[in-house]
Amino acid sequence: MKWKTKDSGYGYWANYRSGELDGRLLEDGAFIPTGIPYNSSVNIAQYSDGEGSFLVGETDVSWRKLRSTDQQWSQWEKLPDIDPKAFHPITDRVAQYKNHLYIAKLSPFGEDTLEIITLDSSAPFLKQRINAGKGHGYFMRSSRLRDDIQIFAIDGPLKTTERFAYDNRYVYTWIGSQLYRTASPCPARTRNLDQNMFSSNDDIIILKTEEECHKTPDIEQTLKP
Repeated sequence: MKWKTKDSGYGYWANYRSGELDGRLLEDGAFIPTGIPYNSSVNIAQYSDGEGSFLVGETDVSWRKLRSTDQQWSQWEKLPDIDPKAFHPITDRVAQYKNHLYIAKLSPFGEDTLEIITLDSSAPFLKQRINAGKGHGYFMRSSRLRDDIQIFAIDGPLKTTERFAYDNRYVYTWIGSQLYRTASPCPARTRNLDQNMFSSNDDIIILKTEEECHKTPDIEQTLKP
């Protein structure tokens, strides 16, 4: 891989870098850098949309691990005792089977492991940041090669919206992959000003005192299904 820096001539702020890749482009679009051994029997990971860790067939379900150190997929491995009709992929790396979540999780050693989480409900797990169980909430943390689920206890039924969730005592918000819990005397009166302030959540108004709750009228939340 070769890199070079250019100056546009319009000031320091306009400096930019460009790169030239040294290697071989295969017919399937995969790129093999010079000096990296190539095994034709192993599929090269290309990180394109729709390329997932799970394969649902007519009679069985398989998974494969991403070997991120050399960016190669392993061979498909069948998952035992799985009815493919009840196996539902949620993202490329997370799937639900009845009351279990199957997560292709990047290990500290740089290779996927399959983690299985038991849910406290068999309700459909949706592709959204927070899902509600009977006694727990499930926060989905996602990045390019990493999906993870944070499990947290809840106080009463958990209601979810596009930007936050709430139960009887707390309001749950998030910035990126970090989940926050804020106590409120009236969580259901939390409101979103719809200003898309995702990096700070300053447009989400959480009432933190009884006085604020008494002064604020009831509002109708747009709940997630």
